[in-house]
Amino acid sequence: MDDTVPIPTISIIIPVRNEEKNIVNLLDTLNRQSLQPQQVIIVDDESTDHTVEVASKYNVEIKIKNQTQNEEELVGKTAACYRGGNRRNRGVDDIYGR
Repeated sequence: MDDTVPIPTISIIIPVRNEEKNIVNLLDTLNRQSLQPQQVIIVDDESTDHTVEVASKYNVEIKIKNQTQNEEELVGKTAACYRGGNRRNRGVDDIYGR
C-alpha cells in the first residue's frame, strides 16, 4: 500500500483593478511558496494603470474584462471573480477531457 499523500493541484484566481502598486508583492510572494500553484489567473477589470503590464512579466494567464460576452452588467472585483472562475472551470474540463 502506498502511504504517500498526493500533492494537491492549486489554481489561483486574482481579481484586480488598478493594482499595479500591489501586484508585484503578491506575485513575488506566490513565487516563494513551497507549494507552487499549477496556474495563476489574473482577471483584470479594466484597470487604468499599468496592472496588466506589470503582471505580464510573470508566468500568469491574464484575462481582461472586455474579452467576455453577455456580462456587461457585472462590474468590479465580483465580475473579475466570476470571469476567473469561468476560466478555471474551462481548465478543469480540458484536464478531464470534457
